[in-house]
Amino acid sequence: MKLIVGGMAQGKTAYLQKMAPRAVQNMADGREWDWTSGEKPAAISHLEELIRRLLAEQEEPIAWLERYVKGSPKTVFLCTEVGSGIVPLKREERDWRETVGRACCMLAKQADCVVRVSCGIGIVIKGEWQ
Repeated sequence: MKLIVGGMAQGKTAYLQKMAPRAVQNMADGREWDWTSGEKPAAISHLEELIRRLLAEQEEPIAWLERYVKGSPKTVFLCTEVGSGIVPLKREERDWRETVGRACCMLAKQADCVVRVSCGIGIVIKGEWQ
């Protein structure tokens, strides 16, 4: 499993396209993907929004991700960093940001490779891309 993180519009998908073009061809968008469908995409983008949707459906995101990774250990997750900046006033937004951070920590711990993309440049912070 691989994790690609970075700020909004920093080139995470373009990096994946360069490193694993087939994964981009079979990539689900976390903003709309039906996680109950049984579909096992090669990559899942917008992990932060998938987590928001899981929370809205009363699904525990970290437990869900642990189960998903166990069944699909080669998945590449792309996640926009949401923990920087002004702390949101709404409790739900703070909880969401915290859950995204904890989920990324859990995924990073299990990942073979973790890459942070900034200004279109991928910086490997764990492992190596194979």
